[in-house]
Amino acid sequence: MFGDSLLPSECSLIVEELKHTSLCFQCAHGRPTTVPLVNLEALHKQIAQLRVLNDNSSESLHGLHRHEMSLERANQRLRAARG
Repeated sequence: MFGDSLLPSECSLIVEELKHTSLCFQCAHGRPTTVPLVNLEALHKQIAQLRVLNDNSSESLHGLHRHEMSLERANQRLRAARG
């Protein structure tokens, strides 16, 4: 619950459990549960530069790739979350 104190081990367990959910960056009400600790735009630019250096490979680099924001993408995520 909001305001409850947690041990560091409890925090780690919650984060580990969140990783295995389909909508890990928001609560059941759609509110954000995390904030980025990196500049995502800069990260995507670095990945793009690595692709150029890697013979213009179209494959994702270690599973990292960007999806354009769209209603279709949101619907795909919701369908995946529902099973």
